Amino acid sequence: MFGWLKYNQYDKQKELASIYTVHRRVVAGGLLQKMKQTGFTLIELMIVLAILAILLLVAIPGFTDFVAEGRLDTAKDKLVSSISLARSEAIKRGERVVVCRSNNAGTSCAGTSTNAGNADWSAGWLIFADEDQDNSIDTGELIRVQTDTAGSTTIQYSRGDLIIFNGLGMLVTAATGDETFTISDSSDASNEAGLSIRSTGRVRSCSDWNTGTHSCDDN
Repeated sequence: MFGWLKYNQYDKQKELASIYTVHRRVVAGGLLQKMKQTGFTLIELMIVLAILAILLLVAIPGFTDFVAEGRLDTAKDKLVSSISLARSEAIKRGERVVVCRSNNAGTSCAGTSTNAGNADWSAGWLIFADEDQDNSIDTGELIRVQTDTAGSTTIQYSRGDLIIFNGLGMLVTAATGDETFTISDSSDASNEAGLSIRSTGRVRSCSDWNTGTHSCDDN
């Protein structure tokens, strides 16, 4: 009797082990089949690639414009910061402070003209306290060097090489109207930004810039 019970328990264990093995194979096979079913077919992959190509064709021009506009804003912000600093330094020191367009090396002014006519400030600019009023940087006069402008950014100033503030913060080089900066980017010729400097020395960013006349139409 005891031998039969022992044999019967052995058969049950063997049967359970067999059922468990079969169950594992069924589950594994089902998972494998499910993984195979969830893959991409060649046609589906081609459709996805075609959609991505269309999206890129639509997005790239807009992204290029976005990047160009960002460079314009960066150049404009740097100009506003530098011109405002020069004016505040002139008032604080009670003497003449100059912003000049930089040479390519960033070591000295590229010119000393204050005549009407556009000058290229794309290489950057320098700020210095012109104590002897000779329109050039002497030892100990330099205040700031700003030459980290983007290579694709073009900056034009309407009155030559210099912006000069007297000790009251007034613009010495002003004509009867505002002097202007025109900022453009080579990747998007239709997109421009502008700044204007008033005879009082105040600089403002133009919100309504006319790209046709390169002038500010703000009221």
